[in-house]
Amino acid sequence: MWSRCALQIGRQIIAGGTKIKRFDKYPFEVAIIDVKSDITYCGGMIISSKFILTAAHCITKEMAKTKSICHTRNMPKKCFKPPKTIKIGYINHPTKDVMHKMEVLRIIPHPHHNAKTYTNDIALIELKTPIVCLDLPRPICLPAKNLSKVGNELIIVGWRYSEVEELSGQSALTEGKVVQVPSSNCSYIEIPTNRIVCARGIKSKQASCQGNSGSGILILHDMNYYVLGVTSIGPVNCKSGLPNAYTDVYANIDWIKSVVKDLPTI
Repeated sequence: MWSRCALQIGRQIIAGGTKIKRFDKYPFEVAIIDVKSDITYCGGMIISSKFILTAAHCITKEMAKTKSICHTRNMPKKCFKPPKTIKIGYINHPTKDVMHKMEVLRIIPHPHHNAKTYTNDIALIELKTPIVCLDLPRPICLPAKNLSKVGNELIIVGWRYSEVEELSGQSALTEGKVVQVPSSNCSYIEIPTNRIVCARGIKSKQASCQGNSGSGILILHDMNYYVLGVTSIGPVNCKSGLPNAYTDVYANIDWIKSVVKDLPTI
């Protein structure tokens, strides 16, 4: 069990969709992998030795988008992927891009998630066995207070590209800079804006794109990385320059704490 969450490690952030060469820079970032195809299709973040934070839509079945039974609170179990169909991958060496994969015990979507509207698009994944508590990987810090503020310069990390010109279908851990904007700027998505963080690229082409879902939007505060939001939904066209919506972690902190009892401290 970790006693502390992630301190800043490594060099400063590079603006744009930059591939990360040192994997200890974001030691909390994990890949969600489809067992059958062995393809990374979403991301997530380590928050304790056995729990991963991600987006609820990353653990829903494809049919959930069109089936009305999945468009209500307390979605039935059949709307979600069985735990045996996904694995969690993380890198445990600072410079070697080799995934260590772990089996999933259970998935825990937010009880009020709606697959159609993306409301409460947040979930937890419990691992079958704990992650060994070494220098790498490490858990991300959860906010103890509301750090969300319009104008914040934030960091996006994910397993596809945040630089839209590089969208090639390859899996790679990348980073980019975005700025927080008023939640009303995300109203075009038709998602309730009172429980989201809305952000757009500092340069118009920066965005969270395919494969970044479930990863985090981060803020560096007092030399610690905090996750402000979980990558949820954005424009269909990454080149549009429109902002992306991220599920507000602080707004869901009580639910997270009700499930995860061994959260590390700052």
